[in-house]
Amino acid sequence: MSLPPAVPVTDSPGGGSGSSASRPAAVPAGPSSALMRQLGIAQLGEEPMLRSTARPFVLPAEAGEARAVVRALHERLVAIRKVHTFTKGTGLAAPQIRIDRRATVVIDPDGQRIELVNPWVVDESPEVDEPKYEGCLSFFDARGRLARPLRITVEHQGYDGSPRVSVFTESVARLVMHEIDHLDGTLYADRMDVTEKLIAASDYRGTGHRWDYGSSGG
Repeated sequence: MSLPPAVPVTDSPGGGSGSSASRPAAVPAGPSSALMRQLGIAQLGEEPMLRSTARPFVLPAEAGEARAVVRALHERLVAIRKVHTFTKGTGLAAPQIRIDRRATVVIDPDGQRIELVNPWVVDESPEVDEPKYEGCLSFFDARGRLARPLRITVEHQGYDGSPRVSVFTESVARLVMHEIDHLDGTLYADRMDVTEKLIAASDYRGTGHRWDYGSSGG
């Protein structure tokens, strides 16, 4: 099984990408998206930064700025996790809080925090998982199913500018890749196969359950 290439999705509700007009960028905004907006999360169609490439930090010269952005991301995640259950884990990229810098924070399914400054995916396993549903805080009233690599290698930096390499697998690879995609202006819907369609979050039945990597499904 191979992954489809990322295909841009329009920001207009009801729009689509290429011949996939039946696959909109988001379902009509509902209570979940409104809540995320109230919590300061940039929403698709309202923030152009969600469709641009985030600016890397110059380290160590901008270490203070990098720490401040990571701290802001973590504080926002803490607030979000107080109002919604994220059994699968969650993450937040700087453009989602309207900061044009290349940083993300991920909290994995076990509650461990992963901070990535200037991350880039440099390798992906040829093996991919079965398509699984994802959600996005920037259009949280939708869910979409897509496959992702079972393993990714990420190059990033410490605050002192030192190069780092991290390998992530399975559910954590999915979470991390989702957030790094945000830093390149890519949304999970862009990676969905053209045969897949977004569904309303109210129709999704996987909330409260982890992604299953012991069998197929999502």
